[in-house]
Amino acid sequence: MGGERETLAGTAIVRRGQAVLLRGRSGCGKSDLALRCLAQPLRLPGEDAAYCFDLISDDQCAGRRDTETGRVLLTAPPAIAGLLEVRGLGVVQIDALARAPLALVADLQSADIPRMADLDAQRTNVLGVPVPLIQLMPFEVSAPAKLAIVLRDLAGTY
Repeated sequence: MGGERETLAGTAIVRRGQAVLLRGRSGCGKSDLALRCLAQPLRLPGEDAAYCFDLISDDQCAGRRDTETGRVLLTAPPAIAGLLEVRGLGVVQIDALARAPLALVADLQSADIPRMADLDAQRTNVLGVPVPLIQLMPFEVSAPAKLAIVLRDLAGTY
């Protein structure tokens, strides 16, 4: 289960066993989007129930390439495990998962993004593993649903 390891900048959240790494500059909304995803049960058409996201790690996470599966596993550095920075409140304790496989990277943007994306063409490398990449405006009300839709569509394909 060994493999290459690296500290990754970003906030990692998980829905239905698939992790998303939210990346962006400091103050761009990573933790805010994560908090909304953690707090809002979301049921997509065709799902049998509503699901929330779970936290892995806020601000940074540890990535390890699993030599058995070839996937990148995300975990929280021990010093920040179970902590989430909530602007205006400070750092709060949040239940968190120990680890999950990375399925998607979302680069958070404050400017307009393309209306249509080709997920098959957009990839980024994390520890040498190509991972689907999307651009997302974090403060849009639909941002949590967009993440859930992309994860649903990627299930079983990555």
